[in-house]
Amino acid sequence: MHRFDGLLLNRVPLISKLKWRTFGYGKVLYGSVKQSNIDLIPPTDEQGNPIPSFQALGSEPYAEVGYGIENIFRFIRVDFIHRLNYLSEDTKDFAVKISFQFRL
Repeated sequence: MHRFDGLLLNRVPLISKLKWRTFGYGKVLYGSVKQSNIDLIPPTDEQGNPIPSFQALGSEPYAEVGYGIENIFRFIRVDFIHRLNYLSEDTKDFAVKISFQFRL
């Protein structure tokens, strides 16, 4: 993760007074799931409805990049996330996440 500490938004006159900060990051996940852990998830719930399962990663790692603005009203953060691989018809390759954070 890299925080730009006002490098971009401090150059805009009215935005600089808000003290918003931009950031960027990249995340990579690689690993596997043991069959004993997969067996812990029941195939159906109490009513007999199938429970959606998850997939283990294949031979390539999962990767995503993101960027956003933080310090909105001092505790709101907005992330824009792009998935780089494991794209299929039922997944989204872009998401917007709004979260709350407290930094000391």
